[in-house]
Amino acid sequence: MDAQGHRQQLGRSRGRALLYAALLAACGGSRTAPPAEPPRATAAETRAGVTFLHDDYPRALAKARAERKLLFVDAWAPWCHSCLSMKAYTLRAPELATLERDFVFLEIDTEQPANAAFVEKHTNRVWPTLYVIDPDGERARLVWPGTATAPELAALLADTRAAVRDAREDSPHAALLRASTLVQEEKFDDALATYRPLLGHASPAIRARASEAMTTLLSSRDRHAECVDVASRAPETLPRGSSLATAIVNGLSCAAEDAALDATRLVDAARVILEAPGTRGALLADDRSGIYEALVELQGKRKRPAERLETARAWARFLDAEAQAARTPEERIVFDWHRVLAYEATGEAARAIPMLEASARDFPRDYSPWARLARVHLARGHLAEAHRAIDLAAERVYGPRTLRVAAVAADIAEAEKDPARARALLEKAIRAAEPMPLSPAQKKLVRDLVKRVERLSLTTK
Repeated sequence: MDAQGHRQQLGRSRGRALLYAALLAACGGSRTAPPAEPPRATAAETRAGVTFLHDDYPRALAKARAERKLLFVDAWAPWCHSCLSMKAYTLRAPELATLERDFVFLEIDTEQPANAAFVEKHTNRVWPTLYVIDPDGERARLVWPGTATAPELAALLADTRAAVRDAREDSPHAALLRASTLVQEEKFDDALATYRPLLGHASPAIRARASEAMTTLLSSRDRHAECVDVASRAPETLPRGSSLATAIVNGLSCAAEDAALDATRLVDAARVILEAPGTRGALLADDRSGIYEALVELQGKRKRPAERLETARAWARFLDAEAQAARTPEERIVFDWHRVLAYEATGEAARAIPMLEASARDFPRDYSPWARLARVHLARGHLAEAHRAIDLAAERVYGPRTLRVAAVAADIAEAEKDPARARALLEKAIRAAEPMPLSPAQKKLVRDLVKRVERLSLTTK
């Protein structure tokens, strides 16, 4: 799942956002935006067995109504590595094909200005977020932030379909749907109270979803001790799979925020998942990488440099092997952002340059490789290269991501001793973002950039 990373997809591409439900474990500016890459489609894209409509919510909604089906929406963004992982490794899977009997499938690039109406109604707090929408009334019956393997996603959608059809209000599946609605309504305490009894449910699938929901919601509310407590019990009560991995990552992230919390059981469980060969098929490689990222963050916060370096080196080796095994550029680019982070953690950031240059060639309209190259060049003090790269990113970027690209461009301008230019870049991006529908994390970024402009204004007087 990005240090933009796992928490911005679990927002830090993880940003600790408001999450609530994941899944059953299957294994024990104003200008017109360019087409997004990767991947992209025109009107409909046929994958292995599943046809996705692309960036056309009204058409998909009408189709779902006409065919009396539920609408599945993959709300993604081009910068989100976990979104790309889902596209490359899950959403193409043949086991999803039978679900077309009950679902219409739609992809929404949340950065595209044309999708503003959908985003205003269904605002991501995490990327990707997967929705199941009842076309009658457009009610979101499931809002699921995060990733899953193909078998997990197939099970989740089948389970959601059954729960929507089941009129009983006392079933555990109905409780999970009710809790997801409470989260969307920002009734967080009520949602926690709804999830809590399900932690001890007889069904491993129910326990898994409730445990993931509890840890992610507690994390988002900065209730770190409770988060660590629930996450620490997960390895003993949950089957191996995406929900267990997410609970552990959330627990490690909460522990990183409070040095007084005991993370021993979480660290041990993380290492078991990373080292056990049998775990590989139960998790996407991107989610395994997220565990490495959380460990590196925890060890850094707890000032354990030797452990952190050892973990970061193992992380880099893992990612290099996964990228080497990728069959297509779409699969390989999934690992770019985490490889940048891992190389930075090992003190070898320059290793990312050939990789990112290759991605820029493979995806010439994508801004992410250029923005990441700018970051790497800036960290090395190569300001001319950084300036060129960020200019190329700025030519391609659209939507709310213009804020982060502008922030890096301002970093470069400040390094070049040009605070006036830095301020002008930020002011332009803030103005451009005013009409955009923004997530809570993006709104916070705007506030942070406004404060930075105020500081730069004092510098340039």
